[in-house]
Amino acid sequence: MRGMNDKIRAQMNSMINNTTTRSYLQDAVITMRDGRYCIPVKAEYKGQVAGMIHDQSATGSTLFIEP
Repeated sequence: MRGMNDKIRAQMNSMINNTTTRSYLQDAVITMRDGRYCIPVKAEYKGQVAGMIHDQSATGSTLFIEP
């Protein structure tokens, strides 16, 4: 289980360090929402990051997407 979590985090780290993807992010961090690893994506770029939306910020400007 730990090995799988490490693999997922490594893959997500490579996503947030990618210069193209990074411009879509509100912040370059990995967060947990509903027990799932998510990245904070600016709402206007939600179509650029494939995945499931798990949460939204109070202002609606950030979506937490599980790629």
